[in-house]
Amino acid sequence: MALVDDGYPILVFAPRGPAQPGLLALADELARRGARVLLAAPSDTPGVQLPIFSTDAEDLDPIPLVQSFYPMVEALARERGLDPDRPRHLAKITLTH
Repeated sequence: MALVDDGYPILVFAPRGPAQPGLLALADELARRGARVLLAAPSDTPGVQLPIFSTDAEDLDPIPLVQSFYPMVEALARERGLDPDRPRHLAKITLTH
C-alpha cells in the first residue's frame, strides 16, 4: 500500500469465487487512494474494464484468465513499440560454467 499514489497503475484479477468480494474491495480501496485500477473480472461484475472468460466450474476460472492475460500483455508491449522476445535488461539465456 505504501507504493500506491496518484496515478499508480494496478491490474486486479477478480475471477468468480470466494475471494472475489475481497479483491473487488481491494480494487475500490486502491482507486480511492488514487491508483489507476484496471479491473479484470467476469463481464457481469460491476466496474469491470477488462472482461475475462468464465468456465462451467468457477474453480477452473483462473486457468483461462491467466492464459488470456499473456497474449494481451504481448499485444500491449508490441503496441507500445517493445519487443517481448527481447526485454530490456534481461537475457533469456543464462550461461553457466
